[in-house]
Amino acid sequence: MAEFLSQPVLGAWRLGDDGPAACPLARLRFNADANGLASAERVEVAGRTTRVFSSAATAAAWTVSDALAYLLATAAPPELDVPGPDELDAICGSVELPAIDLTGVALAAALARVASVAGMEIRAVREGLGLTFFRPGRQGRLRRIGLQPAGELLDPSASNLWRGRLGLQRRPAARGVIALGAPKRYEVTLALSPGWDPAVQTTRWRDFVFGESDDWPARAPVFRKWVLNEHGRDSVGPWNLPRNDLSELGVEGFALPVARRLLPCLSADAAGQSLGVVVEYRDVSQGDWRRWPNPLWVAPDECAIWLGGDALPADYFRAAAADELELRVTACLESDVRLTAEVPGSPDLPPEVIDLSDRFGWARVHESSAFFGSADADERDDTELLTAHARRAAEQLPQAVETELTLGGIDESCHVGDLVERVEGRGLELRSRADALPCVRAVRHDFESQTTTLTVSG
Repeated sequence: MAEFLSQPVLGAWRLGDDGPAACPLARLRFNADANGLASAERVEVAGRTTRVFSSAATAAAWTVSDALAYLLATAAPPELDVPGPDELDAICGSVELPAIDLTGVALAAALARVASVAGMEIRAVREGLGLTFFRPGRQGRLRRIGLQPAGELLDPSASNLWRGRLGLQRRPAARGVIALGAPKRYEVTLALSPGWDPAVQTTRWRDFVFGESDDWPARAPVFRKWVLNEHGRDSVGPWNLPRNDLSELGVEGFALPVARRLLPCLSADAAGQSLGVVVEYRDVSQGDWRRWPNPLWVAPDECAIWLGGDALPADYFRAAAADELELRVTACLESDVRLTAEVPGSPDLPPEVIDLSDRFGWARVHESSAFFGSADADERDDTELLTAHARRAAEQLPQAVETELTLGGIDESCHVGDLVERVEGRGLELRSRADALPCVRAVRHDFESQTTTLTVSG
């Protein structure tokens, strides 16, 4: 297995018209740009299921679990038993992967770097030839270590500890903490584009009235569906719209051309209630913006809206039929950057990754918003609160125990990731944290002395 894991990861698999294909000279750069996104659907590569790189309009950002599945599918040999995409999703959660370049990195190091983003580590499976991922101190088999009190009749089942070295530090090495808040949100005002097929557009008012149109299914989107085209899906026929490059907002986290959502405004009315998603239109010859008076529907999977109502307002239809209508939306967009606080720790200890997106956030009204500076807004910046929480968590996560436990005999059931809570028979508790147990970091078999040595820390 060591030979397999030491091989460098070269090239990349991309999704083409005929399915996935290997690009041997491509760089392996996840989420670095529009070419570094993941395919919307999973495909089969070398007998394993994974997402691959894609430049399609439906492409999405890589998550930790998707990137691990990709590395295992494209670089691990077929005889290696590895977890599948669904299992990795369950283990790692939905943590997004930051931009990372793994070109030429050894497979083991690449897997470790990606897994560490979600606070995970890698180890061999207990039986056979394979790999799995685990969260140190929280996932693993509880290992029983015992040593009877002096003077008792020896019972081999109660005394498997032959020799031990225990280090308890008054000021132990600290484990770093990475605390993740919610994605940053910006209230913005953006122009929307027609999201219908211009070939079915007419200038007859009744064609666009639900109860009077003679071909309502075909004409339903006309003058009613408006899109931002932030993902580029509508840049082909029949729409042929330019992609809205959100990076022009001048804030971080909008470089990737992925689908987003229109969320309610931060700006509020006199009662303190959010203005919601605000849609306004105007006749370019008049210049005054008017708020859409009827119901509207906001798409859940892209920045798009449908205007409701049985009939379109007369002034709206007149401007739309004359191609003199402009429509804009004011709403919040989530960026690809999350509020993050990091407390550094000892370089030899993996950081603890804590997802606090339901408690800490960051949101502000962008200067492009129609309500910038003119309305009360529910802006927030929990940076200091998140940092304080991360510091408190770091103080509660010391590396208080560093232990070498030597067991009599060759115990092949011991594995990296096993948990050791105490040395039974001597009243020696190793646990220093309420939420995790000391974890086996290394297993060494000495066949000459017939012993098994466990390196335990946590």
